[in-house]
Amino acid sequence: MDNVLSPLLELPANESASKRTYTAITRTGIAAPAFTASPSLLAEGISVIETLRDAPLALTRVVEQWFGAWGDESCSRPLVKVAWQVVEEALLPKLRAASSAQAVSDLCANMFKCTSQPLRWPISPANGALVEAFSAEGVRWEALGIYFAHVGAVLGPMREGDDTIVFASEKWGPDRKRAMERALDASLQCYRICERMGQINDLTVWLLDLAIMLTTWCYGDDSYQAWRLMGDLASVVVALGYHGSTNQEDSQVPLYLQQLRKRALAEAHELDKGLATFVGRPPHLSRHYVGLGLPLDLSASALMNTPAALEEAMAKLDSNGWNTEGLVHPTTRIRAVSMLIGIREEALELSLGPRDRDVNGRSQYAPSCRAAAIPFADTSLQ
Repeated sequence: MDNVLSPLLELPANESASKRTYTAITRTGIAAPAFTASPSLLAEGISVIETLRDAPLALTRVVEQWFGAWGDESCSRPLVKVAWQVVEEALLPKLRAASSAQAVSDLCANMFKCTSQPLRWPISPANGALVEAFSAEGVRWEALGIYFAHVGAVLGPMREGDDTIVFASEKWGPDRKRAMERALDASLQCYRICERMGQINDLTVWLLDLAIMLTTWCYGDDSYQAWRLMGDLASVVVALGYHGSTNQEDSQVPLYLQQLRKRALAEAHELDKGLATFVGRPPHLSRHYVGLGLPLDLSASALMNTPAALEEAMAKLDSNGWNTEGLVHPTTRIRAVSMLIGIREEALELSLGPRDRDVNGRSQYAPSCRAAAIPFADTSLQ
């Protein structure tokens, strides 16, 4: 049985692919016609992967130690580790073995070719299936962007004396702050390359999620850079069709991918409301259009396991999707935060919206947290 799903959005039966001669965003992020990188864009891509090649070897050790210390439960973003493995196993060895400028150029050109193809998800992510699927024909720019953003996030909590060799590289030094900014710049270059290709997909959402977090660390929560990227993330979410519940509950989408999308939406809403509250601006994502069902309170290891193991883990949840073992996963926190998002957005509406509305009357009505959250976030397993 083929372990790869067909694209999630097919062309109508009466519409041939050959008639689509314009670039169009679809829910799988396919650009038509086939994308060919211009010499200038190819040069930009080469610059990005040379930044990767010039990264000190100690950087790999630092991130590996981070994964070792925190494991799969390090965050609610399981795809981050997948992207890291893809780059470390499928791109870096080839890049370091490239003995000529032409070899580097060919490697870069293959990344453009790979990224222009539909993102294909295995039926199960277990036993390295996701790493294999995302590296079978080459490495995508989105994966490399996630890799760089995660590197910057790992460098953030480091003290200067923890591993000073990390900052000894000409492109990555002379200090931790510059290394973080370099990682962010490279991550955003990968995103802009995908943007130029008209390519968006689930990986784009996670890339922007990480990039926004890293941007706030580098430049502050009130920086225009973070605000602009949040607008990009909101645009990607809506362009992918995640503003409705149909795509999340599509029976043709594997359960683990449905849960990853719910986590992605929850992370996006949290970032959005946090930035909007901090700078006193209207949020980019509206609860009236972009709702979400709460992700199940599952560990990353359970979510990324076999379908049978995932079903077994789900059977241990209560009727509202909470784990019954008293464990606190990263998703436990994001579920709790998500139940308050509707209230946070309504508070922003009351404080920032038009003054001709009955603000006093509306603000005096204080429904319970659960009652306010239910219309926005479905807490049931169904």
